[in-house]
Amino acid sequence: IGAKAGYVALLSDTGEENELLFLEDGGMLCAVDPNLPMPVRGLRAEAYHTGKVVYENDFMKTDHVKFMPEGHMPLPNVLFSPLNIEGKTVGIMGFAYKDSDFNDHDARIAEAFGEYGAIALKNSRNYQALQEHAEELQMINHTKDRLFSIIGHDLKNPLNSILGFAEVLGEEYQDAPRNQIGHYQSIIFNAAESMSDLLDNLMQWSRVQRKDK
Repeated sequence: IGAKAGYVALLSDTGEENELLFLEDGGMLCAVDPNLPMPVRGLRAEAYHTGKVVYENDFMKTDHVKFMPEGHMPLPNVLFSPLNIEGKTVGIMGFAYKDSDFNDHDARIAEAFGEYGAIALKNSRNYQALQEHAEELQMINHTKDRLFSIIGHDLKNPLNSILGFAEVLGEEYQDAPRNQIGHYQSIIFNAAESMSDLLDNLMQWSRVQRKDK
């Protein structure tokens, strides 16, 4: 394109500002505070709203100059190429300081740059999403393993009680007094009730996990 200065920025979550990723000032003197926000306005806003390349070859004589922060270097010409992902402009490339005027050929080249940049950005975001999904699956598997470990331990005791006292009632206390049989029956009932509560909690947890997905 022949531009000496430029930058790459992404749209903030609020959609009101640019978050600068890369800046090349071309060796021009610029005294702008780097901590100042970069709001979406002026010619830059036009590129965002239309999703198309825009340029201006007499920039300092346009109304856009009023949006330039104090200390900004003069810009004889400016070109903006949006980064579009699935029909939405999510960032922008800015070019400036070309010795001659920007033209439609430059705009087509800048558009291609924007397309390549958008593809790289989308791939990066997809990779990040896959990483986050893998970490989430790992956490779910860890929770599942821990849960089944607890269930295996907590079910074992009441099951042993049920089996043990059922065996006692069946083999050794056929002729025992009714009150003694009732005592063992109470133990079996409580153990079974504990198992039922545990299984209810497990089913509820499972339903919550399915809803989260």
